Order: sequence, then structure tokens, then C-alpha cells
Amino acid sequence: GGRAGPGVGPNGFYGASGGGHGGPGGIGQGASTTGIAYGNTFRPTSLGSGGGGNIHSNCGTINANTGGSGGAALRVVVGGRFSHSGTITMDGTIGTSVGPSCTYTW
Repeated sequence: GGRAGPGVGPNGFYGASGGGHGGPGGIGQGASTTGIAYGNTFRPTSLGSGGGGNIHSNCGTINANTGGSGGAALRVVVGGRFSHSGTITMDGTIGTSVGPSCTYTW
């Protein structure tokens, strides 16, 4: 899930950072650092790290949203013939963004 891996993106207030892998993750508006780079850029064998969670105040309540999980790793070693007619998906997941909307009366 999210928040895992050696390059996990840090949480941020109103904007978290992305997880790193072969390079650093993107920096979020509310974060001061990024997910660190790790692994081999050209021959990655480790899993991708999750993104940071977004922390925000909504209607006087602090809400924490979870960052998405990092991608997978797959290595295929074939000594003979190999045929694959399906789909191999290695994507991470999208983080959550939840919280109530506010109604203000004055």
C-alpha cells in the first residue's frame, strides 16, 4: 500500500510529495522534501515507493489522506520460447482524497 518503501514521499500540509525510485519523487506544494532516489535507474529490481499523504484542515477538522502505492517489479528470464497474449500491469495506485465540504453562514 501507500506509505511504504525506502523512497516514500513525505507527507505535506495541502500537498504531499511523490515517492522516489530511479530518481527523486516530485515535491508537493506543502512539503519541503521529496521521496529519495534509490535502486538502479536502468535495471530496476526493487519495488516503487508510495507517495506521501496530504494533510489538510477542512471545516476545523484535520483530515489525512493516504498517498498511492508504488509500482511493482517484474523480471522474466526465458531460456527457450516465451509467448504471452495477455496484459501485465505494473502500476501503482492513486492516493485518496477525502473530507467534507464546508458550509459557512454569516
